Amino acid sequence: MLGTGKIIWISSLLVPPTYDEKPKIERADDLGLPSRIVEIRRDVFNEEEKVLYSSLYSDSKRKFNDYVAEGVVLNNYANIFTLITRIRQLADHSDLVLKRIGSNSVCQKLDGVIMCQLCNDEAEEPIEYKCHHRFCRMCISEYMESFSGEEKYLQCPLCHIGLSTDLQQPALEVDEELFSKGSIINTIKLGTHGGGWRSSTKIEALVEELYKLRSDKHTIKSIVFSQFTSMLDSIEWRLKKVGFETVKLSGSMSPQQRDNTVKHFMENTSVVIFPV
Repeated sequence: MLGTGKIIWISSLLVPPTYDEKPKIERADDLGLPSRIVEIRRDVFNEEEKVLYSSLYSDSKRKFNDYVAEGVVLNNYANIFTLITRIRQLADHSDLVLKRIGSNSVCQKLDGVIMCQLCNDEAEEPIEYKCHHRFCRMCISEYMESFSGEEKYLQCPLCHIGLSTDLQQPALEVDEELFSKGSIINTIKLGTHGGGWRSSTKIEALVEELYKLRSDKHTIKSIVFSQFTSMLDSIEWRLKKVGFETVKLSGSMSPQQRDNTVKHFMENTSVVIFPV
């Protein structure tokens, strides 16, 4: 095995050292970037979130202590990472943990619905296009009718690639495979406990902060980051419900879809939120 010194020496041969000692502040000036402002906001869970978090934390702590008692911590680092990740997810929104298909009795009782990605409600006669976005037949029909340009320039309202005009395709039917592989938004109508969907403290705090940024004088665009794609889906759905226009990248997008989505965000003043 190579020692640390030898690894550094080999690295220096493969990658020549750079001597750019320019401070980060000067680099920001060169690029025309605004100064960075970091604000920390502290919010408190509501009562339901407190109960769920305490329960999950206690269960995770018990499992970790079992690993310690058995002397198998190093053999279970992946399981320990999963325990920590679930705690972080619950701090985002309870659905990220509770709606894992087959993970608990609540999930096993849920029935999926297909959400229209235009009206953000349960889709009526849902149809899917080649870009895999799904809409009510009526919603996408009205969207096409409102387009004033040539038909060849018609684009998907979400990923902005060419949109076919096949409105006669059969409606999608919900099945277990479609439900389990789809977005968390496909389960959003029923809510965690079978009632209406509930937001989370973290999402509502985000909505409040984004409202503060709104201005009648100029457009302020925001990029919202999350490690969890289900959290991004929930954020986007909530923001659209309160009137924000958004775009979002997904792992299933083609390079063309990604480029068109970024371009749409950069060039349209009405699109102000980009969950990433």
